[in-house]
Amino acid sequence: MHHMFACRINKRLRERRETVAKYAELTGVGYDRTSKMLRGDVLMKFEDIAQADRILGGITNGKRKPKPIEDDDDF
Repeated sequence: MHHMFACRINKRLRERRETVAKYAELTGVGYDRTSKMLRGDVLMKFEDIAQADRILGGITNGKRKPKPIEDDDDF
């Protein structure tokens, strides 16, 4: 499952023309851990998957639209 989620995250990043560095900044997780996570060198946590789904959309089910970052008052 890790591989599937990493592929979906990478696909969304390519579609949005975002870098891993920018994505790491948006998630608040360091670039080193984010890049290792997307390569499969460190384990992906549930919070990583949930955050990717919230930021990029369509990670958990392939259909959901991303929530705009500007309107994110939940955190």
